[in-house]
Amino acid sequence: MALSPTDAPPPAALLPAAPPPAAVAPPPTAARAVVRPTWPVVIAAVLVALNLRPAVTSIAAAFPELGAAFGPAFSAGTPWLLALGSAPVLAFGLSAGLGPWLAARCGLARTLTGAMLALAAALVLRVAAPELLLAGSAAAGIAIMVGSVLVPQLVKAHGGAAWFSGLATMGMGGGAAIGAALLTPSAAAVGLPAALATWAAPAAAAALVVALSLGSRRRAAQGAGPFRAAAPAPDAGRPLLKHPTAVAIAAYFGVQATLYFALTSWLPSFLVSRGAEAAEASALLAWFSVAGLPATLVVPMLLGRRRWRGALGPGIGVVLAASILWVLVAPLPLMPLAIAVLGLAQSGALGYALAMVVVRASGAAVAGRLSALSQGAGFTLAAAGPPAAGAAVQLTGGWTAPFAGMAALALALVWLGVVAHRGREVS
Repeated sequence: MALSPTDAPPPAALLPAAPPPAAVAPPPTAARAVVRPTWPVVIAAVLVALNLRPAVTSIAAAFPELGAAFGPAFSAGTPWLLALGSAPVLAFGLSAGLGPWLAARCGLARTLTGAMLALAAALVLRVAAPELLLAGSAAAGIAIMVGSVLVPQLVKAHGGAAWFSGLATMGMGGGAAIGAALLTPSAAAVGLPAALATWAAPAAAAALVVALSLGSRRRAAQGAGPFRAAAPAPDAGRPLLKHPTAVAIAAYFGVQATLYFALTSWLPSFLVSRGAEAAEASALLAWFSVAGLPATLVVPMLLGRRRWRGALGPGIGVVLAASILWVLVAPLPLMPLAIAVLGLAQSGALGYALAMVVVRASGAAVAGRLSALSQGAGFTLAAAGPPAAGAAVQLTGGWTAPFAGMAALALALVWLGVVAHRGREVS
């Protein structure tokens, strides 16, 4: 039936404007803005990193005096002293998965705050009585490992900037050097137990700064900020142990950690055998850590530029192997220069291993899991480094075999660096 003019639809111009279609929400990853680190967050991360090594290096520097301060059970060569040397490293390896597990349930900032408070308590308790020294050192190692694993996750959660990663890594190296360097003068001033316990103060300060700078309870109640506990995202890819890139990064960390602990354990003895005085050997060991500090900052920053990523990991392996052999054959007058190059290469390997966790992880939660894998497996492997090097010295009666073995192990970083760079992103 034909429509009458009055029944005809009005012109389109007279129709009310149709509401615009609802905007399609972008996927969560696309909508999420890049989080830039603020200076309070940077300071918090660096303070946490500074507290990750003094508890270990200060007790190692105190080994010659522990027997007098804590009883003959901790005299040179006793089983308790040997156990004290390996307890923190074993605690590192065995507790690596604890950090991401706690962060997923309690929030990143709460977990870091608790780790620093636990570290402060352990450092005080371990010197309260001789029977607490071993257990307190192991407890300190667990707290340190929680913080160490979560620092890369914190960096990744705030944009993963190369300079941010470098500052955090340099803080770790600086803490190691400071812990060893200040032990002797502080022990002379206040006594050895009090000198060891003083490191509880910066740990407590780090806990306070983390709590103030990384979030607030009000923001947590609103579901925002790093205090919020977030369930782990479902894993869309393979388990990390089946991911070649993740395994290569973990192996890279393990190799450099094995070399670090073997070198720091036996370098003074090697130098004394070459004619150095004991004080000179200790000073050169401290120089080994101090000389490497620039590399812990520069290497992560270079990784921020794609054109450096392919050559950096393998190149560090070559330089590290060559510097180990140079220290073996260098005359004593040239030893400071050789050890400086060795320290730069060793610290560069550490900076590369930690920064690659941030660079190759697809997100903050994955960075935490990858950090736990690399440091857990790495420190477990590293616990065998000092006794293996010592056994080689005893079996061969010289230093050529252990240094040659360490140089060969350093060359493995060449292949691992290639795989870590060329493999797929860890997700």
